[in-house]
Amino acid sequence: MRKALIETATGLVANVIVIEEGANWQLPEGCHLIDGAGAGPGDTWDGKQFVSKPPESAELPETLESLKA
Repeated sequence: MRKALIETATGLVANVIVIEEGANWQLPEGCHLIDGAGAGPGDTWDGKQFVSKPPESAELPETLESLKA
């Protein structure tokens, strides 16, 4: 199962993992897991959906070039 590891205090997606249901794994303190469909590290969980962070300005030209291809 794909799960998003969320920092509870901030809503930040710390990581996205694949974990089997019932796996013997302990969550890091201050975090919780939710369904990770559509999530990526660095996104934010607003309580209803994942919100992607805007690309850094240095990444923007590369992003625009990839869209042209």
